[in-house]
Amino acid sequence: MEKKIPHFLRISGDVPGNKHREFEQTIKFVINQLPEDCIEHSLSADVFVEGHYHFFSVWLSDTAMKSFMSSVEFQLLSGAYYTLGDDNEKLVHGPLADIQTFRVSNIN
Repeated sequence: MEKKIPHFLRISGDVPGNKHREFEQTIKFVINQLPEDCIEHSLSADVFVEGHYHFFSVWLSDTAMKSFMSSVEFQLLSGAYYTLGDDNEKLVHGPLADIQTFRVSNIN
């Protein structure tokens, strides 16, 4: 049985100014098609680099994420970066890490 560890998927790339609207509409269409296994998703524009976008999503498991990555919806999403933007899209994915911090007090 698969251990259900949430996984993330991020796609980043540049889109020229005259293609922003068409790109954003395509991404919105894909977001409306995402399966229930996608528990979080967002599209953001980089405030430091004009026309640079990040699509970020969180999936219930590695299997769910890989299933999406072999879907028509993923091809449409990836294709939007490639067709409307440049061909230097970056795809990053992997398990989410659970980081917990604590404070140690020196009591004399």
